[in-house]
Amino acid sequence: MVLFLHLGEGIYLLHRVISLMQRLLASTMMLLMMTAALAGCSGSDVTQEDVDAAREEGRAAGIAEATPVSTLDTIIDRGSMKCGVKESQYGMGYLDAATGVRSGLDISYCRAVAAALGLNPDTDVEYIPASGSDRFDKLASGTIDVLIRTTTWTTSRDADLNADFAGMNFFDGQGILVREDAYAAATAGNSASGLNGANICVGIGTTTEGNMVDWFSSRDISFTSVPVADAAEATAKFIDGSCDAFTGDMSAMVAKKWQLDGDNSMGGVDIWIASELMSKEPLGA
Repeated sequence: MVLFLHLGEGIYLLHRVISLMQRLLASTMMLLMMTAALAGCSGSDVTQEDVDAAREEGRAAGIAEATPVSTLDTIIDRGSMKCGVKESQYGMGYLDAATGVRSGLDISYCRAVAAALGLNPDTDVEYIPASGSDRFDKLASGTIDVLIRTTTWTTSRDADLNADFAGMNFFDGQGILVREDAYAAATAGNSASGLNGANICVGIGTTTEGNMVDWFSSRDISFTSVPVADAAEATAKFIDGSCDAFTGDMSAMVAKKWQLDGDNSMGGVDIWIASELMSKEPLGA
């Protein structure tokens, strides 16, 4: 009984509101018609051409405001290109601190893109360090125009990032670099499956994290993930023993082993690379 009472009151109030709105609309229309009539009687300098021009101007302004400025236009207007790169991986993106010379596939790619845009690759490219944890933020914020630094092309990144992959430039896979004093290669069988209980350095915000979890979990091998912001932090932890192993793209692991073997950073500790490719990594730019 109470329900129906409230329903009846609601219908009555709704009817009253609609009635008042109809009266208000009628009054408004009458005022507009009177205003138009008075304007016509008194004369006006506004012509139909003026109205059409104003409409077209507003339409053009709306389109201009809604149309984003392309990255290409930004680069051409600026006269230079900001390229997000690595600085620590031989063969891909490496900066020689002593000479200031950059080298590697990614650096060559940056130079080629600049040349294709009519820029001077020697003077019109600004190289900006982009780590695994901040590269996409830098791209989204406009800190860099292009990201060319061993980035795996995945479906989720295709869908989630407000950016386009231009193409795949290197087909890699995930490897793992191991300290001999923590896990002897002979005992482990030169395999990552022999790293039960290892502390493993892995880059934040990389596909490497998920791959590592999947690979070890599917084989019931325990490990402890040690998140690092970039390769420099991972290298430091690997050298001081905080990490028993370091995982990343196989190209990076080979380059890192070559570097550490050559500069004696490990202080006599041998290091080895597990035989497995733990994933497939199509690197895009």
